[in-house]
Amino acid sequence: MLAVEARNLTKRYRSETVHHVRSIADLRTLVKRDHTWALKGVDLRVDAGETVGFVGRNGSGKSTLLRLIAGVSRPTSGVLVVRQPVTGFLTLGDSLALDMTGAENAYTNALLSGVSRRDAAARLDEIAEFAELGDAMDASLRTYSDGMRLRLAFAVSVALDPKLLIVDEVLAVGDTGFMAKCIDRMHELQRRGVTALITSHSLSQIEAVAGRVVWIDNGRIVTVGDAAEVTQRYAEALARESSATLGSSTEGMQEGTGEATLTDVTLLHADGSEALVVRPDESLTLRLGYRAAAPVHKPIFGFSIGQVGGGPRIVDLHTDADGHVIDLIEGEGEMEARIGPLALAGGEYALDAGIYSSAWDRTFDHHYQALRFTVAAPLAPGPLAPQHEWLHHSGQRRRQPDRVDETWAAPAAPMSNAAGLRTTAVDPGSAESSEPQPELAGSSLRALARRTLIATGLYSLIAATVFGPYVRTGTFVSDDWSSVDSYRHNGASLMLRYLRQSFGGRPLLALVLTAFPTILGTAHPAGYLAASIALAVMTSALFAALLLTCGVRGWMAIGAGALALVFPWSDSTRLWPAAAANNVAVCLLFAGLIIGLRNSRTPDGLGAVGREIVVAVLLGASILTNEVTAGVAVLAGLVYFRLLPRKSALWRWALDLFAVGSAALYATVSTHKYRAPWPEWVRHLRRIGIDSVRLELRSMIPIPIPDLLRLAALVVAGVVVVRTWQAGEKHARDDINRAVAVIASGWLILLVGFVPTVFSAYFTPLSDSLDNRANLLAMYGPVLSVLGLVMLAVAIATHRTGEARTAALAGCVLFVVIGGQYVARIDADTTRWVAASEERELVLGRVKEAIPSFPPNHVVYVTGHRGLVTSALPVFADTWDLGSALRLRFDSSTLRAYAVFAGARFSCDPDGLRPLTLPGLHSDQAEQGPLTYYSPYYARDHGAPYGHITFFDVRTGRRLDVADRAACQAIVNGLDLVAIGP
Repeated sequence: MLAVEARNLTKRYRSETVHHVRSIADLRTLVKRDHTWALKGVDLRVDAGETVGFVGRNGSGKSTLLRLIAGVSRPTSGVLVVRQPVTGFLTLGDSLALDMTGAENAYTNALLSGVSRRDAAARLDEIAEFAELGDAMDASLRTYSDGMRLRLAFAVSVALDPKLLIVDEVLAVGDTGFMAKCIDRMHELQRRGVTALITSHSLSQIEAVAGRVVWIDNGRIVTVGDAAEVTQRYAEALARESSATLGSSTEGMQEGTGEATLTDVTLLHADGSEALVVRPDESLTLRLGYRAAAPVHKPIFGFSIGQVGGGPRIVDLHTDADGHVIDLIEGEGEMEARIGPLALAGGEYALDAGIYSSAWDRTFDHHYQALRFTVAAPLAPGPLAPQHEWLHHSGQRRRQPDRVDETWAAPAAPMSNAAGLRTTAVDPGSAESSEPQPELAGSSLRALARRTLIATGLYSLIAATVFGPYVRTGTFVSDDWSSVDSYRHNGASLMLRYLRQSFGGRPLLALVLTAFPTILGTAHPAGYLAASIALAVMTSALFAALLLTCGVRGWMAIGAGALALVFPWSDSTRLWPAAAANNVAVCLLFAGLIIGLRNSRTPDGLGAVGREIVVAVLLGASILTNEVTAGVAVLAGLVYFRLLPRKSALWRWALDLFAVGSAALYATVSTHKYRAPWPEWVRHLRRIGIDSVRLELRSMIPIPIPDLLRLAALVVAGVVVVRTWQAGEKHARDDINRAVAVIASGWLILLVGFVPTVFSAYFTPLSDSLDNRANLLAMYGPVLSVLGLVMLAVAIATHRTGEARTAALAGCVLFVVIGGQYVARIDADTTRWVAASEERELVLGRVKEAIPSFPPNHVVYVTGHRGLVTSALPVFADTWDLGSALRLRFDSSTLRAYAVFAGARFSCDPDGLRPLTLPGLHSDQAEQGPLTYYSPYYARDHGAPYGHITFFDVRTGRRLDVADRAACQAIVNGLDLVAIGP
């Protein structure tokens, strides 16, 4: 959610110029008002939990903007919305009273921030320890040095559980060691989700703590973006302005006899561009242009580098010390020095350059601060920051090595420490790990795309491992045979017309289903299965991207997406292409939500309107693919009211609601679906309620134990959570509240996903057969609940151990354990899927082997094969499946085929055989059991004429052709049919 939003913000101050009246004409100056514009049309959005840095020259408007956000001043015009309570200070020490002691100041500020008296007293020791003031806490602030006041002010503000921390020059609070301590505390606040707005003239320090940086100049925002990119652009701009130009800006900083002079001093990158901002690990070239009016013998060229503001020279090089002799210079020329990595710490540096006589007795030309450049690197305690690593060897002192090992000389893998220094810490016996960084809501589009691609690659590997066996050995299932058969024998146009008649208000689904055979052909079922898995990977990746957009940490979002991919109660959304095509609806829904959330960070305007239209189109297209997404689309629009001002949220949500409502209305009116009587609604609603609870329990605790034990375990966990919440600090309570909110949202999504099934009294959350396609959308509810469970585990572990790394490890372990159980169940399911595909291949292969070809308009009744592989997984779910499968095998559009089981009845009429009843399989076998289907040809042609009918027994391979009525009676009376079952 947004913490701060500014739209067209301006601030004007009245000039303090004193006008003197010397004559009557000067009286007009008394009414003339001069104004200074501190801010001009500033637009800014800051997300909750984000750290934003502000850079700019003195007087650019940084502090003015922070004062407006803090409520110290009011804007002249524009809109400013601040949704979090402000804690902090605009200039360190502003909130401190000089007549009070340090302890009294700390206690008073704690009370003013809303902390109880008991907690305020308890935090005094923490404040004193952090500020390193010791006994000075009991002394009056008048006795404090400026540095001591700064330490106290910073320690007070960061100890008060801030929500929105505003600090001006937060990092300029003392010596280097204390700066590092402050940066470490800022990182800790980031991990706790604190929103921070900071300014500093130290660009490297801003880059060390801020995720985004705002560059302000003359009251306007120049640019907003990634911290490294913006600070580098700002540093280059400063360097261009401050770099001295020989003969002009260095006037008064030059000395020498003039026998030879420097005409140009330029520092260059490896690609030849001017180096104003450099990295400590890059090689540079210093180019010295010179002019000598008369011959100069054996001159010495030299340069030195030091920090701006004074101090010793860090680098001092000249040709004499390096043994580089130049015999003669005359006229104009250039001298170049190739410089290896400088390994300088971050900061501003000046370079002096000159030409000297061979005996060092005369200076021909010397320029102080001939140029300035910035090193873009973290600050370090000293001016040099070479690549290095620390090694700890416990137990005994390590013998000095005889030679330098190559691994010691190799560059160390970087890891950020408290001071921002890049080092590597290695401890024998423990794996190297890096602390997980918090994911900030509002990360750049590039970062979101990069993480989504990483998630897609990871999910592709998981899918290939988990679902590969079925894709390699599987065949079509259920109405996939029918769709491919229809495409082969009727063509795309007729198939599309038929699908549009069938799906009515879901025209995009008809297009998607037609695209499958158009792209993949009709001869390779494995391609369809692979496409189904690819859709599942895409949907999971977009789900992870949506969570990232909502501010969920990267590893949590990617882990939740992986759970969605291997969620074991949604087989039909992956391994049944006709049902998996509905994943397109969820992809469109997630894409629309992502764009909508990102658009909510954009102020009103044509750009926002255009993007919101794209969102509305995507949401409408989602519903026109599968109308069950309408509920989530409507609920998602309500998020705008938490992120935006009421007016802005209203028009955006209204636009989306119009698209969603129009599409849902069209889908409802244009789709003819079975509507169960209302008593069935009640019965099914009760079934959904029970199954939803069971599904949530099994999702969160997927180990094979009774549901009552799962419920008891969650109750115990709930007690632990409540006690932790009661005993925890405010930030721990906030973390637990967020986790519980995610779990609750999971239940809501599950409910929204299954409400549409009430009216048909069909589909249940725990259906173990092909018809668990209702989990297409509802499955993300249990996955969100698991994500909330992981967030709870991380929050509690952080509270108990105080170690964010340990807590993150606990969350990762929980993800792996639950995901491992999901994969184990899918592995067992895959065994049954493969068994069903083998049974299908057995039936089709034996029919093809025994009967090489059929004459046109033939009917075949196949007996002797299993109806079910397990209690819920059919070989051929309905009678038309076998007919479509055989039509594809024999490439005959006129062939009709039926699976025949015990209970089938036939009538041998004078002109042909007519089926009376053909027991079939209800798709939801686990819920309703076998269902009797009547022959679809009964009312049309009363069966088939003799000579065009064949019975085939898969068990024995026996073929029986029905040539006449006598043969019909003999065959029907002698049929040995198997019952439907495994």
